[in-house]
Parts: sequence; C-alpha cells; structure tokens
Amino acid sequence: MLSEQLSKLVFQIVEIMPAAAVHQLASDLESWEDTSGRQLSADPAEQSLSKISERIPNPNARYLVDKLLDTWKEEKQESQNSTLRELASALGILAFSRDREKSSQKLELVWTGPASKIPVRQTRQVLSQLIGNAQKELLIVSFVVFKIPEILELLKKALQRGVSITCVFESPEESGGKITFQGFADFNNEILKQIKILVWDKDMRPISAEGKIGTLHAKVAVADQKISFISSANLTVNAMTLNMELGLLLYDTKKAQEIVEHFEQLACNGVLKSRLIDAYVNNRKDK
Repeated sequence: MLSEQLSKLVFQIVEIMPAAAVHQLASDLESWEDTSGRQLSADPAEQSLSKISERIPNPNARYLVDKLLDTWKEEKQESQNSTLRELASALGILAFSRDREKSSQKLELVWTGPASKIPVRQTRQVLSQLIGNAQKELLIVSFVVFKIPEILELLKKALQRGVSITCVFESPEESGGKITFQGFADFNNEILKQIKILVWDKDMRPISAEGKIGTLHAKVAVADQKISFISSANLTVNAMTLNMELGLLLYDTKKAQEIVEHFEQLACNGVLKSRLIDAYVNNRKDK
C-alpha cells in the first residue's frame, strides 16, 4: 500500500501529465520489477530509474517524477513495502479515471443573433431543454425575468414534477434604484409561492469612489448539479430573440456542483439574502 506522501505525488503527476505519458511512465516503472516485486537488475533504484524522468519534456512533471522516485527510495530504505509495480498501478488507474472523466466533459456554443457557418445552439432552445429536463433542482441567476411566457410555463411544470427552484434576481431596493421593478415581477403568484428567491444584499455590495453600487450581472442556470448554462443572456425576450448573446452549455458535474455551492456559500455568508414575497404576492391579486 502506498504511503500518504507517495499517494499525493501520484495524484500531482496525473494532474499535470497527459494520460498517455502517465501510462508510459507506469510501464517504465513496471519494467524494473517482476510480478512479485523483485528487482530485475542489481540496483535499479540508483542506476536506471533516474533515466525515466529524463524522457519527460515538461520540467514540472519531471521534477514531480524525480521526487516520487526519491521518496520511494527513501521509504524503501526505511523498510516500507511499496513496490514499483504498486506505484505503476496507482499511476495507471488514476490516469485512466481522470482521462475518462475528461472525456465525459462536453461544451456546446449557445447563441442568439446573426447566423454563421459555425454550428451553435439557440439560447431559447437550450434554456427550455435545461429547465424541461430538470428532475431535482434548478439554480437560475439573472438580472430579471421579462416577457418569456414559455419559460414561465416550463418552470411551472418543473415545480409540478417536484423540482426545487432557487432564483437570484436584481432588486430595486437592493440595487439603489437601478431597476424600477422586481426582477421576478413576471412570475405569477403560483410560481412565487413555491420557489426560493435570493437577492444581493445592498449592505454587502461594493461601492466605488464615485458612489456607484455593484450590480448583479451574472447569468447562469444549473440543472440537477450536472449541467450548467453560462451566458450573457438574461431571462428576457430580447435576449432570446433580438440581442447578440453568447453562452456555453457545460456538461460537467464537478463544475455544476461548484457553481451551486458557490451561491449557497454566498447565501450562508449573508451576501445573498432571501426575498420575503408574502406581502408582495398578497398585493397583486391579479396574478
């Protein structure tokens, strides 16, 4: 079994080197021991192992491999039982896992605006599919939501499926009057009663020397902590049909989880606060 220090070095090597190079390194290490861990030359640790790193072009990777072998030799002298084959196996398994993880990541260009020869997906289509396919939870961040009834209908259906929805919008009170209406004003009461709305606390916003206050400018939607849509587009009809907007649809569970966790921590730290909407809902019986 590898020591903690060797395990850390293996991880660092796999992070910095291409998978093919890691597999070659593992093969080189395996060639110096038989299946029982016995050395195949008189003193491979001193005579031949140093040559392995000489074939690695990346100086940072070469340094880590040298450190890995030096640590293995030191532990060997202290009668610790890690073999070169165990090192090789750990490198190979981790490299395979990382390579498979990277191959599962996928990016798609998302666009509103004039067409070109480059294949892109449409903003309205991507957002509709993201909301329509969500099964457990949705995070939506936008300056406002405005005049997109088809998106509202999809959010309503998502709530009916039991999807938990958290939205972060701009607010006239918190923004110092940058907008004159609530960012969620287009939501009907049925939706407002079932979703969680967060706003950026005015007291937690930076203020410039000229007295300008920070503005919520982020736009992102995350479904089930698996798929993220990061875009310049707000949830408005112009962003879906008239403007020139560019975004990326990212199939990467780790990054999706990090985005959700980032906003959760902002809420825990008081940067984002819940918008109490009971009084707001009661004052708009027409919706």
